[in-house]
Amino acid sequence: MIANQLAFGLLIGLGVFLSACGGERSSAGHLEGYSKAQIIMPTGESFVVYNAKTLEERRLGLSRIQGKDFDASRGMLFIYQDSAARQLWMPETYFDIDAFFLNEELQIIDAHRALKHFPHKAHEGNVPRSKKVLAHYILELKSESVLAEKLKLGMKLKLRN
Repeated sequence: MIANQLAFGLLIGLGVFLSACGGERSSAGHLEGYSKAQIIMPTGESFVVYNAKTLEERRLGLSRIQGKDFDASRGMLFIYQDSAARQLWMPETYFDIDAFFLNEELQIIDAHRALKHFPHKAHEGNVPRSKKVLAHYILELKSESVLAEKLKLGMKLKLRN
């Protein structure tokens, strides 16, 4: 009888432990379906970006991702078919970003640094927006990223898929 109670107690304890370890899902889960590429800077340094190519991927962007779930050495590249006036907005974001506007040759033509996060839905307030820039791509990095500090206007980047 005591052995059965002990076994039952161990089984319950193991179940609680396993659910605590594996039960929490990353807030960056939606990025698993995105293709990835590598951005190479003129210095030779490189970093991984998630490619936001579809309308849905661009709409979602880095929304709903907690800061702890998105490494500062990664970024997101918004890819468009052509150059047009582009603007970002920040609903349901949990960390500030630096946005780099690129032309079709991947040259940084403008930047909006320290774009404020907004952890609420769009209808719940005045959502921060970037400036509008005529661009073919937009690159987002966490504002706290060392890589973001190294990116400068006029710099030409390379993209490796």
